[in-house]
Amino acid sequence: MEELLRETVHDLAGEARTATDLATGARVRGRRLRRRRQAGYVVAVVLLAALTTVPYAVLRDTALPPLPPSTGISSAPVPQTSRWSAKEPFGLPGGTVITGVGGVSTETGTGQSLVLERNAKQYKALPASTTASWPSPNGRWVAVQDDQRAGQIGVRRVSTGNIQWLPGEKLSGPAWSPDGDRLLLTTEEGGFAVVTAATAAVKTHSVDQSKFACTDSCQYSWLPQGDQVAIALTAGHVSEAERDRVEGLAIFAAATGAPVRTVPVPGAPVGQDAWSPDGRLVLIEPERLDSSDLRIAEVETGRVLGTFRAWSGQFLRDGSILGLDDGAVTRYDASGRALQKVILPTFLARREFTVGPA
Repeated sequence: MEELLRETVHDLAGEARTATDLATGARVRGRRLRRRRQAGYVVAVVLLAALTTVPYAVLRDTALPPLPPSTGISSAPVPQTSRWSAKEPFGLPGGTVITGVGGVSTETGTGQSLVLERNAKQYKALPASTTASWPSPNGRWVAVQDDQRAGQIGVRRVSTGNIQWLPGEKLSGPAWSPDGDRLLLTTEEGGFAVVTAATAAVKTHSVDQSKFACTDSCQYSWLPQGDQVAIALTAGHVSEAERDRVEGLAIFAAATGAPVRTVPVPGAPVGQDAWSPDGRLVLIEPERLDSSDLRIAEVETGRVLGTFRAWSGQFLRDGSILGLDDGAVTRYDASGRALQKVILPTFLARREFTVGPA
């Protein structure tokens, strides 16, 4: 931890990167990676990436309407800059905080990851062998992957550090339930598994691939009430240069795996908290592989209401949206209009992180 704090001081003492630097960094990182079920195994991307990333904004049971759409073009919000300290939660727009920080991505290697310990109100370092982490919304748990257990997922209790490893190596796409006590995973066969964090009990559900086929971005996501999950339905593999066409989303009961319905959404959900609190809207991937414009779609009609540029995004409990991009975090309304922007300190601008309620 002392080493991380020294690194923080050094980063804060450096000059902020220019807009040109940020744009160049975004191009170099190339975050538009295709996630295929055939690949099978977990990739070390945090959300929100893992982001996929990702941990996260708590979704209330009470339906909350999204903010009204924009009626015209407005000027860009004035950016705000915050300072980073590992000794206190780092606040973001919309009543959120950073819940986890990935290792520094450099040409020479990756540093330790941090997770927010809510009782202590400060960040603690995860073991150096941790290659990916996904904190739960309630702060009790963090799903991890370790370089000493290739392909496996573990559930670690944040307060004690105790960890339970899940059996098997063919689970991917960790996503926490809105209450933060269950972990959703995608199986190599195209089904899904629900893990009870407290006991590490795993319940696996098979899905009929002849009826619910997915060939691209095949990872399940939670609907806001926490009793259903969804996955994209695709029309078949096109080419590596094009995104497979999404014909809709299939929704299943989380407890039984039974199919519930399909909706005509034209893209795969972006990950953790991709659905609005009232379930009317969903954030979906860009239409093209060479685009970074996330889309805001109406669930029942599939109509795209707006777009915004970000490598990851999630709905907040007030119906607004938090977009994560290289060097900045921006809060948007339900039409994609920017409301508030925070420029990240250098320490965070070079890391991947997850976001949850304050």
